[in-house]
Amino acid sequence: DTINTHDIHILVDLDGYCQGACPEIFTLRPAPIQITMNCGTMGSRSGIDYIIGDEFTIPEHHRSHFSEKIIYMPNILCNGVADLDADSSRMRTKYGISDDAFVYASFSQPYKIDPELFAVWMEILVRQPNSLLVLLRFSAAMEANLRKEAIKHHVANDRLVFLNLVQRREHL
Repeated sequence: DTINTHDIHILVDLDGYCQGACPEIFTLRPAPIQITMNCGTMGSRSGIDYIIGDEFTIPEHHRSHFSEKIIYMPNILCNGVADLDADSSRMRTKYGISDDAFVYASFSQPYKIDPELFAVWMEILVRQPNSLLVLLRFSAAMEANLRKEAIKHHVANDRLVFLNLVQRREHL
């Protein structure tokens, strides 16, 4: 009702099927034009008309997998945050990450980190000595288990950095 009351003509989805999102709103077609800036199709029954991407996020050979019409724009960052004004040096200092370290990161839910994937990540860290992996902290047990597994893969505990949940702009 709020969307209709305000006579919204273009409705943009930034969250897709992430936790806390409301993709079902788009199936009700509350706006004449509905767009997503997600890094993947929402599916043919989503109510989404267009997806915004670039040649990297939606390569030509993947077009057939999208039900949405594709709007190509240069240098799109997934989830619609293109203008990040973060001071990376300040952020690194805040989290104890040296300026010369290469940072890999995954902000996925713990259930998405299976042993095979984690082993690949650990192999990458072994091969890249001046790098570390940043993960979200969901529980002390999860953190302890992953640190124990890292040691089994010959990766020191200080190469895993666990962060508490923060606002989207900060973690990007």
